[in-house]
Amino acid sequence: MTADEKDLTAAEPLQPETVDVAPAVDSADDIPKGKAKKPRMSDQFMVLPVKSFFWTMFVFCIPVLGPFVCLLIALGASRYRNKINFARASLIMMLLQLVIWGLIAAAVYFFGGYAADSIDQFLNSTGVGYPTDMTNLSEWMKKLESLPSVHQYLQNLNEALGLK
Repeated sequence: MTADEKDLTAAEPLQPETVDVAPAVDSADDIPKGKAKKPRMSDQFMVLPVKSFFWTMFVFCIPVLGPFVCLLIALGASRYRNKINFARASLIMMLLQLVIWGLIAAAVYFFGGYAADSIDQFLNSTGVGYPTDMTNLSEWMKKLESLPSVHQYLQNLNEALGLK
């Protein structure tokens, strides 16, 4: 055994070194005397209460202002990640609703004329026509009540066209 090995075996067991860690605080005034403060969770990951989501959703429902505020928050105008993610989800829902309502409007625009023509054809073929003024409205309603049902009209139309 060498002299260095003898010194190591005779020496006291090694103790882990203690290191002072600076506490996670905003300023030196927040440090209590003699104790280190526990590190806080970052504010951006804090769980928000229900009332925060309620008022956020309430603001998003305001016409014109709501989508604008939603876009601002979705782009990061809030320090809370929960609110940013909620705004992004709300923005996606707003865009989906816009697309769906656009498709419905297009369908009404393109197929609504067909429906109006069919109603016009039905009223003119039965001889009822349209009321010309409000004084004739009661007579016009009586004519409409005397008409056969729409089902009967469609059957007659199908027979006339040779579809049945």
